[in-house]
Amino acid sequence: MTIEEKVANALLRMAEEVLNGDDKQEDRQESFDMEKWYDTGWENPRDIKYWAREWKDEPDEAFRWSEAGWLDPSDARSWYNEGWEDPEEALKWYYGGWDDADKARYWVNAGMSPEEAYEWFSNDFSVEEAIEWREAGWGPSGAGIWKDYGWRDPVKAIEWRRAGWKSDAGDAFEWFESGWESPQEARNWKRVGWEDPNEAKRWRDKGWTNPLQALKKRWTNL
Repeated sequence: MTIEEKVANALLRMAEEVLNGDDKQEDRQESFDMEKWYDTGWENPRDIKYWAREWKDEPDEAFRWSEAGWLDPSDARSWYNEGWEDPEEALKWYYGGWDDADKARYWVNAGMSPEEAYEWFSNDFSVEEAIEWREAGWGPSGAGIWKDYGWRDPVKAIEWRRAGWKSDAGDAFEWFESGWESPQEARNWKRVGWEDPNEAKRWRDKGWTNPLQALKKRWTNL
């Protein structure tokens, strides 16, 4: 969900609590020490009842998460339960696109913003893969395309991409898998009309260094 959707849903749940009335709310929750909540810093009894449903015995933690900007006590509780200790940091990741607090936790030390980390995650990269591809010079979208075509070595992949195969990840991988070590040489053979990388390599391995002459010779042999 987007930030706007998350805020809207939280405000909607708060409004529903108000419409349901205090009696219904009290029926759904166990007793708790209201005085303890006031001593912690809470002032509005309606807010206390709203947050006490999830944080009954922890008014101090509830207050800390509420003050950090969390609107929904259930969402705040789920992130807290997953080991997030800093409510402000957790909120950044929550609003950065992350709905799964547990999965988000693995990306915290990846050296990325929550939004960038979510892009890599959305393109089916693990934390380790994302760091490796990112360090090689890739962005999440382009890396996802090349990875989907079979590329596993980000350094080799970006070498081929920079050699002119930018929009040809699939063709590039086919030529790479056929044993072509130089992406520029492979591209030169492909550009003059060689469509089968395996056949082109056989001719190259026989000593043909000029792809156009090799292609003309092939045509005369047909």
